[in-house]
Amino acid sequence: MSSRLVKSFHLSALSSYLVSALQSFKADNPLFNRKLKSLVPAQVILEKGKVFRVPFRCRELHLLSGMAWLTVNGEDIILKSGETVSLPSNKGWSILSVLGNMPVTLEVL
Repeated sequence: MSSRLVKSFHLSALSSYLVSALQSFKADNPLFNRKLKSLVPAQVILEKGKVFRVPFRCRELHLLSGMAWLTVNGEDIILKSGETVSLPSNKGWSILSVLGNMPVTLEVL
């Protein structure tokens, strides 16, 4: 019986601490929003003739539709719908542009 009370007490204290921490750390905090955005894949749509500069923190691109030309560290890669490319951490500038007449939809991970 006493071990149950101790566990309940610890869980209750932890629960109270988490609630107060969340109340003081509001969702409008810019740091929180930046971290949240980095956890969620961003979807980008590019029209013909447009260019997308891949963010430095991006580690992967997944092409959902269309065809694209990606330049990473001076190397050219052609991506087709459904393909995913992993980017090196030391990639420097990476540029993606649309190939063909159809727009490109991609996920930035």
